Amino acid sequence: MKSAIKLFTTFAPLVIGGIFLFNVAKTSLDINKKSKRVSTLEKEVVNLRQEKLSLEEDLSKVGDPATVEREARDRLQMIRPGEKIVVLPGSTNVENSSNSENVLGQGVRSGPYFKEWWKLIFE
Repeated sequence: MKSAIKLFTTFAPLVIGGIFLFNVAKTSLDINKKSKRVSTLEKEVVNLRQEKLSLEEDLSKVGDPATVEREARDRLQMIRPGEKIVVLPGSTNVENSSNSENVLGQGVRSGPYFKEWWKLIFE
């Protein structure tokens, strides 16, 4: 009986110490993972705030007529009535390679570009 008590008093602190060390190691790993996650989320918050500022700046320009015209020219390939567009071969400025082009206030122009060139040069 004394040997069982002596055995218990010898190994019980070792088992309890092992469990304690295991829990400390697990907790420190969890803290490390969570701190990395917090760091990643903080970087994402900074990026999202910058994007928000950029979008707010774009939103403030929406009502400006110059901005509306620039967007119509750049994105929609629109021109003012009476303006002529010169498209050079191999040009990368024209996003839409279709044969029609929007004209501000005039709807859609029909016909290929070479016919327009023919009219400009020979007629």
